Amino acid sequence: MPREASAGNRLDRALKDNIEEARILTSSAEASVSPLRPEDLYCFTWVSDPQLSPDGRLAAYVVTKPEEKGKKYRSEIWVLRVSGGDPAACGAPGGRRFTAGPRDKAPRWSPDGRLLAFLSDRAGDSQLFVMRTDGGEAEQLTRLAGGVSEPCWAPDSRSLAFLARVASNEGPTRAKDGGGDAKDGQQSDVRIYSRLHYKDNGKGLWDGKRSHVFTVAIGDGEPRQITEGPYDDSAPSWSPCGTLVAFSSNRSEDPDRTPVSDIFVVPGSGGAARKLTRSEGPAAQPSWSPDGKWLAYYGHRNEYRGATLTRIKVVPADGTAAPRDVAEGWDRSPGIAGGSDMMTTVSAAPWWSAGGSWIYFLAGDRGATDLFRVATGGQAAAPERLTAGKHTIYGISLAADASTAVAAVATQTDPGNLRLLRPGQEGPPGEVRSTALTDVNPWLSERAVVQPEEFSVQGPDGEEIHGWIMKPTRFRPGTKYPLVLEIHGGPHAAYGYGFFHEFQVLCGEGFGVFFPNPPGSSSYGQAFEAATHQDWGGRDFRALMAAVDEATALDWVDGERLGVTGGSFGGYMTNWIIGQTDRFKAAVTQRSTCNRYSQFGTSDIGYFQGEFEFRGNPWEEPDFYLSRSPIAYVNRVTTPLLFIHSENDLRCPIGQAEEFYTALRWLGKTAELARFPDENHELSRSGQPIHRVERLTLIAEWFKKYLGGGDR
Repeated sequence: MPREASAGNRLDRALKDNIEEARILTSSAEASVSPLRPEDLYCFTWVSDPQLSPDGRLAAYVVTKPEEKGKKYRSEIWVLRVSGGDPAACGAPGGRRFTAGPRDKAPRWSPDGRLLAFLSDRAGDSQLFVMRTDGGEAEQLTRLAGGVSEPCWAPDSRSLAFLARVASNEGPTRAKDGGGDAKDGQQSDVRIYSRLHYKDNGKGLWDGKRSHVFTVAIGDGEPRQITEGPYDDSAPSWSPCGTLVAFSSNRSEDPDRTPVSDIFVVPGSGGAARKLTRSEGPAAQPSWSPDGKWLAYYGHRNEYRGATLTRIKVVPADGTAAPRDVAEGWDRSPGIAGGSDMMTTVSAAPWWSAGGSWIYFLAGDRGATDLFRVATGGQAAAPERLTAGKHTIYGISLAADASTAVAAVATQTDPGNLRLLRPGQEGPPGEVRSTALTDVNPWLSERAVVQPEEFSVQGPDGEEIHGWIMKPTRFRPGTKYPLVLEIHGGPHAAYGYGFFHEFQVLCGEGFGVFFPNPPGSSSYGQAFEAATHQDWGGRDFRALMAAVDEATALDWVDGERLGVTGGSFGGYMTNWIIGQTDRFKAAVTQRSTCNRYSQFGTSDIGYFQGEFEFRGNPWEEPDFYLSRSPIAYVNRVTTPLLFIHSENDLRCPIGQAEEFYTALRWLGKTAELARFPDENHELSRSGQPIHRVERLTLIAEWFKKYLGGGDR
């Protein structure tokens, strides 16, 4: 497929929306371009975290690329012009590079537009820098051990709030002499913990530090800590008057065992923090109303624990009234709907309209993520959807008057690009006018990218099972192909309109790919999301098998050559499925669990699952936990199984894979264990590039070995 004659033509064509559709190789066409391969990961560029300047003329954003056959990623901040002049003035397409890395992120404009703050590891740990927006050298504002995060400007553009980790007096102790030196002069490396939550996936074992809010003035260079205590704080946000900082924190009596957090405010100069919410459940991402009288935030009351839909709430800043749900009864939830092995997401707080009448937010619905708004006054009302499309908006910045927005948008055939949206201005039916601002992966026009097809069936319990199916890259009608079932994690995650390199690689090897959203998935309402209550391996398993029955009825699917794979909960389900049925001829289980009793105490968060997902604590219900553990059915397994597991995974520790693998090998079953060193639970999404490529290669080779590739 030829490229466009120029960058301008590429962007013009993207203006018609769905830039990916122009890249799709139709199923009837002869394959003149190659399919996507695992090593193509090194070619991808990702854009994220768009931030509009205060005057709405410029947008800063992050550009990330993997190092060629390396272990790291390089990220830079770029700036492009979105209105009020020629986009070429900032470089086209995509603007101009503003910072040179090696790892820069979190661009934030000062309210007066003169400075751009960002985080960079150019001096070692991630520290806070500022640069003049008209050019010049970066000024380093912080030099704190362990680095900083979450910068936020004060309204006067003279200082910033941010988070940093500081030592506490309740950290792990050394084994010898209560923390002193040994008699031989060597300090002990043994650590003794007394916390329940003493480890965290991606962070490792607790180092005794807590995350607190700091401020720093431009030109001062002396950060000041304004919160303290044996707690972790997050999401600082300055009040419009510049005297208070709001933040979220779990300051309950025992934070490690209580899934509750609250919204607090503290004077910007430091002092006592004042709680505004009622400790009903999680409360996060506070955002001030323009008049400073209210705070919006995301929260719920833990009705279904981790399966509870998040609500959009407001609370008066003076704490004189209880929080109020402004969209009470709405059966959807703020957040990103569908996962991907590509997107770089940034958590976005709700934000207010200039007059304070509306709150804007991103939310998922049936696998799509769009922009919504809800009125703040009067009775609770259903939110209004401002964008609609088969896409995932995974980052967005709205102009002050809400007339335009710059959004990072992905589809199932485009890993992500920036678009200029005009919410409320109708385009084609059901869509919103948009303009493509970037085309960061033009090389995809030289690859055969498969468009998933929507697939919907009625489950055995009467629910709709919605998902997608993909034909092999070089599909020929009248030919039978093997099919791989992909199962998402969570279980309260979902597949959606995001790009999956893994799926494209499998299609390129001659497999069909089927990825449905079974009960427990998000973005389909509260009842559907909570359907796994004390029933892992029950209703979800039945729904998946019913969906596979329908998929294998398609005339191009070879029902005798089925594979199954998934990660996290999807890995659990893979292990479960092959112990319940022999219909799958090959399986790959990723970051999986097999023993729900031992998972309770070895996972960094496993102890919370007895509150909703399972029937109490495992020692109270041992038979129930064993009955829902794939290890109990290992003797039934006949499917060849490949384990892919990270050695530093603290969410689903590698011991879970070792238990199942050892049992299979002891029984003489076909199994292999691939251990990835220096990786955690996020291997498939943010692991070392060289490991991500090897992971994809192992998956494809396993299915080729046991299912055969291509047609038959």
